[in-house]
Amino acid sequence: MTHPFLSYAFPTTGATASRTLPDRLADVINVKDYGAVGDGSTDDTSAIQAAFDGAWGPANNPHGVNEYLNRPVIFPRGNYITTSTLYIFAVAGARIIGDGSKVTSITYKGPIPNSFPSGSTKTNLLFTNGFAYSRVQGISFIMTGGNLASDKTVCFNWNWDQVSPINTTQNLFIDVGFAGASWGFLAADIDPVGFGAECDATSFYNCWIDNCDVGLSTRNWNALLGAFWGGRITNCTSFGIWAAAGVLPTIAGTSFANNDLDIQNFGGGAAYIIGCHSTSPNFVKCGGHSSIVGCTHMATSVGYFLGTTPGVAISIDACRSLNGYIFGQGSHYIRDSQFDNPDWLHSGSIRELKTSGPLTFNALPNRGFQAEGLLVSISDSPTAAWGANVTAGGGANHVWIRWNGSNWTVVGI
Repeated sequence: MTHPFLSYAFPTTGATASRTLPDRLADVINVKDYGAVGDGSTDDTSAIQAAFDGAWGPANNPHGVNEYLNRPVIFPRGNYITTSTLYIFAVAGARIIGDGSKVTSITYKGPIPNSFPSGSTKTNLLFTNGFAYSRVQGISFIMTGGNLASDKTVCFNWNWDQVSPINTTQNLFIDVGFAGASWGFLAADIDPVGFGAECDATSFYNCWIDNCDVGLSTRNWNALLGAFWGGRITNCTSFGIWAAAGVLPTIAGTSFANNDLDIQNFGGGAAYIIGCHSTSPNFVKCGGHSSIVGCTHMATSVGYFLGTTPGVAISIDACRSLNGYIFGQGSHYIRDSQFDNPDWLHSGSIRELKTSGPLTFNALPNRGFQAEGLLVSISDSPTAAWGANVTAGGGANHVWIRWNGSNWTVVGI
């Protein structure tokens, strides 16, 4: 007795249940089964959208809270072209999986500008309205045609209108790239900035952002992302990371290069910037209390290592800056760090301190600023003994100093 191949149920080695080959293949959605080509020239828009709808339900009938119906969407290696916005509506527990961000990409080659029924006035490669408990891995999102702020283009617009039955929380991006847009990744794109739905508890691991005006941005006070771990952010005209409202609380082990400003944290929450390396001219600007630990800022041109707004307290530990300076009115604690720029405390930087040119010991601030184990470049180095009060002197260019609460003392030369 014979059986048609496709209807023949058989177990895998060591298993007890038997299933047909079509049943096995149906566990995942492969965009190529829906007609996508991925050759870098064929328009795959309809095929990709059909695969999304097949995996998670169409926008007019999404699986929504029935996330157990959702299936992963697989993108085999290739460059998939889209000419209009791809839309994800009310999805929880989704998977978008490629073979790697450098060998699998979705590239937008459609018209700019382009509006979308969501109410967004931006041109989006991918737009979500409710996207949670999901994973995106091994794929890049590339925008072509405009990466200036005025172009209003977005690679991945993560959003929620508070009407969709799925909100925006707890996603994971692993080895994902964003390139060539006004915003690489935009969270909570609600106008005016600061109002709207949440976008939170989402982290990025070994992701990269390149050639955008703003690499990653949060835009409402409920947008409290998790972390940006590792990866790199490069060639951003304005900001690598910009918390316009809300906050990205942890940025760790990330490389920054050739951005005008690597990190602007003006969402009001604390940021922890740990073990990052930058060659951009300007490293961090904060409007909220933050910590910068174990970072190197090695730009060959003069710029700022840290800028702050009044009333902000920053802790700087074990950092090194080659040409950076500190500016803005704030109370900072600096420990075991090295600043090679003779003007490391920039004009008007720490409360009442006013200076131009290289600092002298007499010009060190005596309040609103604390430091311990700070190695600075300064025009006059002490001849006083270890532990003596710092006043003036001459000698080497670098010296270790410590503020003990009432005066500066020498702790090493």
